[in-house]
Amino acid sequence: MISLPCLSSVSTNVPLDHWAYPAMDRLVNYGFVDSDLLSTRPVSRLEMARLVVEARKKLTEANEANRFVLATMGRLEREFKFEVNQFNSQSGLSSPSFVKPIEDPYVRLVHAQDAADLENSSGDLFAEGSNLRMGFATRGTIRDRYAFYVRPEFRSPSLDGRDAQIREGYGKVGLGSFEIQVGRDSLWWGPGYHGGLIMTNNAQPFPMFQFSNPSPILLPGVFRRLGPVRGFFFLTKLEAARNKPGARLSGIRLNMKPRPNVEVGFSRTIMFGGSGNADIGMGDYLQIFWPKNFQGEENQLAGFDASWRTPLPEFIPARSLKLYGEYVGEDAAGFHQYRPILGAVISDLFRTGRTDLRFEYAKTFVGEFPNVFYAHDVFASGYTYEGRIIGHHMGAGARELYARMTHRMTPDLILGVEVSQETIMSLDPRAVTGQIGLDLTWFAPGNWFAPGNLLLKAGYRHERYQNDPLMNGDNQIFDLSVLFDF
Repeated sequence: MISLPCLSSVSTNVPLDHWAYPAMDRLVNYGFVDSDLLSTRPVSRLEMARLVVEARKKLTEANEANRFVLATMGRLEREFKFEVNQFNSQSGLSSPSFVKPIEDPYVRLVHAQDAADLENSSGDLFAEGSNLRMGFATRGTIRDRYAFYVRPEFRSPSLDGRDAQIREGYGKVGLGSFEIQVGRDSLWWGPGYHGGLIMTNNAQPFPMFQFSNPSPILLPGVFRRLGPVRGFFFLTKLEAARNKPGARLSGIRLNMKPRPNVEVGFSRTIMFGGSGNADIGMGDYLQIFWPKNFQGEENQLAGFDASWRTPLPEFIPARSLKLYGEYVGEDAAGFHQYRPILGAVISDLFRTGRTDLRFEYAKTFVGEFPNVFYAHDVFASGYTYEGRIIGHHMGAGARELYARMTHRMTPDLILGVEVSQETIMSLDPRAVTGQIGLDLTWFAPGNWFAPGNLLLKAGYRHERYQNDPLMNGDNQIFDLSVLFDF
């Protein structure tokens, strides 16, 4: 049985594009963390610190000596040092108020042969030629009960006309084991890596109201068998420039871990209201979350996801296998057919601590309703925010095959190789986009030549389009970013 401490302090969230998520996911897949619920993101810095403490304990108990694994552990401990000390404090997790005016300043340069529509990039669009992004974060907490986070960013050129903008910005209030968050942030629901069917950061961050328990809790009585549990609720008002100005989007998610190697999640979102639609009262609001339309004017998605991880026998040249899936139904198809994401992770191939493989398949094509996913008769703008799909980036009537290999050339230098093929099946002839990409991530080792607070990322992607009505030929994208971690 998993035991959990009671966390009552408030801390800011770890942004969805932070390197800590794949690092912690790796420790989970290697069997060093049991109580994670990382399919509901973002997680708070204090929750990430709790997982770091758990991982360190298990690494010590296992006498883990692999230098690549220990390097990952060391980076996480340095990043969340303040929160780890807070977690380990004998004063009940109490800490003084603080403000960090500049955190993680970064510069990013993207050069594209043609205009680039990169998936899961918080709605950012890149023009043909060179694109510059510069930003940093400011965060702080007040008396363990209040927290704030602001991430301004400068973009040149900016295709939406806003050169300087607040990419994320919110405030939090702690209520014991729960918290309220108000402001702009991104969400990711589900175990998928390259996409999720209900909620991802493919669109811009929402300005929203959230209520959740940031760290897992154990329910009393017989419900304790559910294991660690996280609940999440949000409500947002969508943009005015859509066919139903003032439409609302709301969602609920329940995430649990009944066994250390099994994670389960239930998600539901609903779009309602807006100009010309009937008003929704509190009683109506509660009813519309049942799996059928309440008034025929709501756009609803409902889904279930699960993952299972198992260590592999010594004679197999890999440490563990993880299988995961997400199934989501669309109300416009009567919830009769559910579309999947299916994935597999092979961790520590050859048992050297260097190499991990991932395979993922996603589909939104429904045979008799080819373009129904993310679409709706009343909400003609679809399941979008600021013109971007809120769920899987490939949109409706499509399928995607994706594979990625991550290989640690040294403890500080990580190579990624990924390929994908996206097919829009609802077109005749079918439109196919093939991609192959390479990326390098270098964590500076901390010497006179390369200070330890430096992170460099470089990437290259080649895209080829066939029968696409919007894109033709090839596109090449170069991506370089520098981040200073202080």
